Amino acid sequence: MRSASNYRKAYETARRELSDLLSQQQRLEKRIVTVRQSLQTLATLCEGNEVEVKPSSDAAYLLEKSTLGDEIRSILIAEYPAWVRPSHIKDRLERIGHDLTKYSNPQASIHMVLKRWAESRDAQEWEWPHDGKKVYRIPRTPSDWDEPYSGKLAGGTLRVSDTLGPRSDAPTGRFQKRIGVDRKANAAYVCGMRGNEKPKK
Repeated sequence: MRSASNYRKAYETARRELSDLLSQQQRLEKRIVTVRQSLQTLATLCEGNEVEVKPSSDAAYLLEKSTLGDEIRSILIAEYPAWVRPSHIKDRLERIGHDLTKYSNPQASIHMVLKRWAESRDAQEWEWPHDGKKVYRIPRTPSDWDEPYSGKLAGGTLRVSDTLGPRSDAPTGRFQKRIGVDRKANAAYVCGMRGNEKPKK
C-alpha cells in the first residue's frame, strides 16, 4: 500500500510539472515572437538613422529555417487564447521580417495553410459574430474544444457578446453554418498543414 501511495504521489508531481512546463513554453513562444518583432523594427530604425549594429544571427536563422506554416503557428500560439484574423497574421509575418514577396498572393497562401489546419483539426476556425469573417486559434488544452466559443479578437477590442454553448466534436443545429461546419461531412472546420506550400519561382 505504501508503494502504491508513493506511485500516486510521483504521478501527481510529474503531472503538475508537465502542466507548469507547458505554461512556461507558451510564455517563451509568445516572448520570442515579440522580441523578433522588436529586433526587426529596431534594425530598420537603426539603418534609417545610419546607426551601425551587429545583425542578429539567431533572428536570421529563424527566418531562413522557418517555413510559412512554422511562422503562422508561432503567431497563433503567441496570440492564444485570442482568435486571429488572416490579415493580422500577414501583418505580424511582415513585422518579424518574413519575406512574403516569395509568394504571388501572400494572403491566399496564409488562407491555404489555415484552411488545411481547419480540416485536420490542428486548429479551430470560427466566424466572428460581429462581421462573419473567419478567425483562427490553435487549441492549447483539451478544454478548448469543449468550452463555449468566446474570447477576444487579437489586434482588436471587440469581444464575443453571445455564447454558442459547449461542443464535443462538432456543433449541431443552427450554429453549424455560423462557426464553419461542413454539414455534409458533419465535421468542424477547426485549422492544419505543414506549411510546405511552394512560393512562386
